Amino acid sequence: MSTEPGAPGPPPPVSVITSAAGRRSHLRRQRDALVRCAPEVDHVVVDMGGRPIEDGPSRVVSLEVAAGSPLPLAAARNLGARSARHDVLVFLDVDCVPAPGLVDRYRDLVANEPLLWSGPVGYLPPDPEVPGWDEELLAGVARFHDGRPRPGDPASRGSDPSMFWSLSFALDRATWDRIGGFDEAYVGYGGEDTDFARRAGRAGVELGVDGSALAFHQHHPVSSPPIEHLDDIVANATRFHDRWGEWPMAGWLSRFAADGSVDWDRAAGTLTVRERGSGAGPV
Repeated sequence: MSTEPGAPGPPPPVSVITSAAGRRSHLRRQRDALVRCAPEVDHVVVDMGGRPIEDGPSRVVSLEVAAGSPLPLAAARNLGARSARHDVLVFLDVDCVPAPGLVDRYRDLVANEPLLWSGPVGYLPPDPEVPGWDEELLAGVARFHDGRPRPGDPASRGSDPSMFWSLSFALDRATWDRIGGFDEAYVGYGGEDTDFARRAGRAGVELGVDGSALAFHQHHPVSSPPIEHLDDIVANATRFHDRWGEWPMAGWLSRFAADGSVDWDRAAGTLTVRERGSGAGPV
C-alpha cells in the first residue's frame, strides 16, 4: 500500500493528545521527547486529577473526577480531541515516550490513508540504563509483545479490531468524527478501546499498522490480572457483550473466574463479581 507523501506542500500540523492522572515523571519524559523530536506539535494534556499539571510546553485542559471514582478514560480522550487545534490527531498514553520518527510517520500515514493507525510499543524495564533516555537506544532494551506490531513491520491495513491498542494511535479529525469518538459509558479500566475499534469497523474505517511509528512504554507496577480494576472490568466487559455479543478481555475474565473473583457463565451471557467473603479471591 502507498504511504509515501503525495503532492509537495507543507506537512499538516499535528495535535498530540495525552490523558494523565498522576504519573508526572512519565509525562515529563514524554514532553521532553516531543520537544526534541517534534517541537511544533500542539500537545494537549487532559488532567484527570491528582497534583495539578503545569502547562509548560503543553496545553492542559482539566476533566473533573470525583475522589475515589474510576478514571473516565473514554471521556478524557474525547475532551482531548475536542480541545485539539489541528486535524491530525495522535493519541499517546502518558506512559509512552515517542521515538524520534513517531510524529512525522503518523502524520504521513494519516495524510495519505485515512485509516485508524497504530504502531509498535516496546515495554521498558524499571530503570533502563540508557544515557539521557535516548529514544534511539531504548529499542535495544525494550520488550515487544508477540502478535502486536513490531519495529520495521511494513505498513499494512485490515488488522483485527481486537488487536487495536490505544497506547499509541493516530487518525484525522474527519475519521474521528465518523467513528464518533469513544463511548463515554465505558468508565474506568478496560474495554473502551476494543469497542472503539469495533465501531470504527462498523463505520467503514479500516485499521492500519506501521512499524515505523514507534513508542516506548515506561515501567510502572501492574497486577496480572489487574484485580484492582475488577469492578470496572466486569462492568465494561458486560457493556461490550451486550453490544457485540462476545466477551472482551477473555484472558483476564478466565483468570478472575478461576480464582473465584467472578461468576462467569459464557453460555448464559452473565458475569458478576462474587460477594466479598463468599469464597472470592482477594480484591
